[in-house]
Amino acid sequence: MVAIAGAEVGRFGRRTDGTGWRDWAAAAFARALARAGMEPGDIDALLVASESDVFSLQLNPATLLAQDLALAPAAAFRIEGGGASGQL
Repeated sequence: MVAIAGAEVGRFGRRTDGTGWRDWAAAAFARALARAGMEPGDIDALLVASESDVFSLQLNPATLLAQDLALAPAAAFRIEGGGASGQL
């Protein structure tokens, strides 16, 4: 069974505060978890849409995020999103 229990969207646009995509993902994840009333241990899998590994300098950014978000041992998958994912 697959369920989406919470979601969050970050703001779009260039940021000049020194944060990066990992910071933005962590903030959105925390808000989505709170909205769903869940803990990181409740997550079985992480799917991350990624336009290009050039921007993140990582072939599978989902593995980095899984570690950052304390999701181990959840599975981590990169979904090729083309230009539509907006990862930067």
